[in-house]
Amino acid sequence: MSRFLLGVISALALTSTAAHAGECEALCQAEFYQTATAETVQQLIEGGADVTAQDSDGKTPLHWVSKADPDVINALIAAGADVNATDNLDRAPLHFVSAMAAPDIVALFIEAGADVNAKTANDWTPLHGVAKFGSPENIRGLLDAGADASAVNEMGETPFDLAASNERVKDSPEYQVLQDAKGQ
Repeated sequence: MSRFLLGVISALALTSTAAHAGECEALCQAEFYQTATAETVQQLIEGGADVTAQDSDGKTPLHWVSKADPDVINALIAAGADVNATDNLDRAPLHFVSAMAAPDIVALFIEAGADVNAKTANDWTPLHGVAKFGSPENIRGLLDAGADASAVNEMGETPFDLAASNERVKDSPEYQVLQDAKGQ
């Protein structure tokens, strides 16, 4: 079965069962993006889906796209989705994407104007999240885009402090960059 057809079927199934997603419906379901295509997203938009709608947690479609195809993300952005929209905890899509997505997805958000130093309600930046949960490649992408490696969250932690528990990061050159920034 084609990826397009799977995307349409997923969209229909999720739309009919997405009562918990507030007004966002299929576009605010992580499962949808596993099979979605740009064409599927475009059909939903043409059918009235709102790319700026928020679910009950305040998340917009872009908060859910960590595993999406870049063309799907581009379709959402082209339709007016805000790369800096925040949820109820002031988390922007880049907070999620940088910790979970491939480097090309992170780069796409940065190129679209995502704020690499956006702070959550507890002062985490995207660099805090990627240091704790993500990859060295995404740390590098954020640093190259101007992320503040010395940013401190409400617990007084820098990205370096959080990277200490991330085995993927500890042996990378990016770990040293974070350590050097903490010492400044």
